[in-house]
Amino acid sequence: MGDPASRFDGTLDSLEAALAVVGRTPLILRGLLDGLEPPLVGSRSEPNWGPRQVLEHLLDVEGIAFADRIARIVHEERPFIRSIDPSGRLRDGDYGRRSLDGLIDELIRRRVEDVAWLRSLNPAQLDREGEHDRAGTFTARQLVHYWACHDLLHLRQLARGLQEALTPFVGNLSTFFEEGCTRLDGSIRGRRQRRVAMNQLEDVDVLLKVPRRRFVEGVWIEPSPRRVRAWFGGVAVGDSERVLLVYEPKRLPVYWFPVADVRMDLLRPSTRPAGHADGEAARPARFDVHVGDRVAEKAAWTYPEPDPDRVALKDHVAFYWNQMDAWFEEDDEVFVHPRDPYHRVDVLHSSRRVRIEVGGQVVAESSRPCLLFETGLPTRYYLPKLDVRMDLLVPSHTTSRCPYKGVAVYWSLRSGDGLLEDLVWSYPSPIPECPKIESLLCFYNERVDLSVNGELQVRPVSPWS
Repeated sequence: MGDPASRFDGTLDSLEAALAVVGRTPLILRGLLDGLEPPLVGSRSEPNWGPRQVLEHLLDVEGIAFADRIARIVHEERPFIRSIDPSGRLRDGDYGRRSLDGLIDELIRRRVEDVAWLRSLNPAQLDREGEHDRAGTFTARQLVHYWACHDLLHLRQLARGLQEALTPFVGNLSTFFEEGCTRLDGSIRGRRQRRVAMNQLEDVDVLLKVPRRRFVEGVWIEPSPRRVRAWFGGVAVGDSERVLLVYEPKRLPVYWFPVADVRMDLLRPSTRPAGHADGEAARPARFDVHVGDRVAEKAAWTYPEPDPDRVALKDHVAFYWNQMDAWFEEDDEVFVHPRDPYHRVDVLHSSRRVRIEVGGQVVAESSRPCLLFETGLPTRYYLPKLDVRMDLLVPSHTTSRCPYKGVAVYWSLRSGDGLLEDLVWSYPSPIPECPKIESLLCFYNERVDLSVNGELQVRPVSPWS
């Protein structure tokens, strides 16, 4: 292995393709290694590069070679990037005490967070440059593509080890197998040459031609590593560690449960499924959920004859979120809708001076705001109550829920002879992931004059405009 930032032979056409590979690598590893006999899992195509060593290496370089370097490029002015130790292990850590499943779980957790962050970067940030001591100038975008290539190199490495462990058992078929290997490898001769070729970006271009990215028009389906439960009437009507997270046009993301993980004995058909013409969206069959004397009408649905975009949803069931009593991801209750792994919320302390005016009157001014950055939404400025004209605020009965922040309470603002309803909100007890905004106040940028360091901000256009 060389330093992952030391070679850049070109740029792939699709950033989304590279992100898809980076996000799916740990799931591919789980599918490849799960349930295999120990001798097979211990097979190696090269000295010191068995499955455990590959997983430890991927965990090691996750930050130091990729995420940390991209963050430096995004936030620093043309940083100088030094080469890292090209050997397999960079740190000792506590890997030796953890199972392969534990290592894969950790890699999944890190990848979900890192891919969500990478998707939040804008084109200008991705095109910022760094200077590598061996490769010269490169961009954050190129490093994302190389990350995908680096993953694919090690996936092939593992597959090669499994292949070589099983090859002695193919008997006389080895002739045909060797011919097939020759066709696959083309003119590559020897393990060293194969390894070099795998590091060429053009060599993996075909492998990176994955389905369209999930936020374009159409349907996007991906597995979720989380255990998800849907509760109704004191019963978990859906309880699965194999849910699919599905994005469909004009819908929030939805969890789909395999039929085997659903209490189908509690579901009764509420409508007869209708067919659909070619090119037409799949038509769902709906079910009522019966638990004791409680009934949730048309609370579940499935696609008996899914169209080509929804084939993966066959033999899966979805529930309407608000029809259920409660939803849990692992052991944490989740509100409103599933947490989108590509949706990021960052809260940063700031010393920027924020000034809020309504109708020419200053209603808040602070030099100690917390800035909340949320994917696809305007920056929100959360201010301490001591920096807000609380005498102008009137408590409201309105509340709202956010799956990423918790339960919000609201205030209306007295302005002139009128009352601007629900202009200000706060999270008295935010979920543990957002503790910095606890009890701070936030105004709708869309409805006030907000200045930062003396510069009036443009009012954003959003659903709250």
